[in-house]
Amino acid sequence: ERRLYRGGLTITTTLDSRLQHAAQQQVDATAGPNPGKWGASLVTVQPGTGKILAMAQNTVYLPQDGKFDTQLNFNVDAKDSAGNDLNGAGGFQPGSTMKPFTFAQWLNEGKSITATVDASKRVYPIGFPWKSTCGKVSGAYSTAQKAARLDAADDLQNAEEGFYRPMPVNYGLYNSINTATFASAAQLDFCGIQKVVDALGVRSGLDSTPVNIHQLGNLLGATGVSPLNMANAYATFANDGQYCEPRALVRITQADGSELPVPGTTCREALKPDVAKGVNYVLQDVLKRGSGVYITPKIPAGIPAAAKTGTSNNNGATWVVGYTRGLATASFFGDALEGQQRAGQNVTINGKFYKGIDGYMIAGPQWANYMSQVAALYSTEAFPEPPETMLKNQPSSPPTTAARPTPSISPSR
Repeated sequence: ERRLYRGGLTITTTLDSRLQHAAQQQVDATAGPNPGKWGASLVTVQPGTGKILAMAQNTVYLPQDGKFDTQLNFNVDAKDSAGNDLNGAGGFQPGSTMKPFTFAQWLNEGKSITATVDASKRVYPIGFPWKSTCGKVSGAYSTAQKAARLDAADDLQNAEEGFYRPMPVNYGLYNSINTATFASAAQLDFCGIQKVVDALGVRSGLDSTPVNIHQLGNLLGATGVSPLNMANAYATFANDGQYCEPRALVRITQADGSELPVPGTTCREALKPDVAKGVNYVLQDVLKRGSGVYITPKIPAGIPAAAKTGTSNNNGATWVVGYTRGLATASFFGDALEGQQRAGQNVTINGKFYKGIDGYMIAGPQWANYMSQVAALYSTEAFPEPPETMLKNQPSSPPTTAARPTPSISPSR
């Protein structure tokens, strides 16, 4: 504190002013006049370095007429959001943006990208024979048991009818089908899914503890996580499975010219490279023919991109987390007020009425507008193809009618 106020410090951050300016313009435009104080945010991480290149939200720090003012940073965990004097935002329910982690374990166990799973199954009762070598799976989806068991929810739902049927597992992921994710998880060791989530740095935004995948609702994003966490996890996919700790500082120079230490780039292998390649292969289809096909504008031709949509159970938290080889960005739109209890239903945003907000509707265009401006400033190379063994027994193309993004179904519903 004495150094800062007596001598001064020159602090050089990792932010790229070109990206920061574009991100701030976009989040301010997303909600427009915003009497309801709906939150919009963008955060970008560079795969391979962990550098935070942009972090923006549609708020001002001090009260201003007609502005959404807050001292909280929506993009980070509560402990980093507002210091010790205020409760931080604590993250938001990520919804279906959690689904690629289950799919990564599917590939990690040697299963095919195009294998068929039974997405017609909706009942997962208490006592279902889940596989777990490190703990007990809790929760259930069974309307028949709901009246007698507090840990049981209604039968598992998809956002739309017509998808309760056997389907290729990749089709289930890029169309965001809840029952397909559960059908794949039923064949996996939950401890493996947990290891994927932990290795990618995904944790509770409220208290920074691990997201407990053994609680069934967390397969579909029931625990709040920060946008920075999600951007960095997806940066690991873009970086062939190499996870790098997020970093915000390049150097800190004192008045006498000496430098204070700052964290450097710290990376490790979190996923096998081929597993990351398989995830990238499928998440590109989200934008081409899946739950993100309705997002406009489109990323410019010639820039390979992958993404996943997400929507919380009450539509109060909506997401697109997407990436190129050079940039990974989490786009959030929803209720960022204390408690986060407001439903994103029957609301008017920027002059447009929404019966229910889904990830592709507002967070999606926010992501696409921003990434269309900045993607070419960093690597836009093609994603490496997964090995042929992952594509074995590929069936004929399934119907291309895309489902809308599927909300997470939390245990409390």
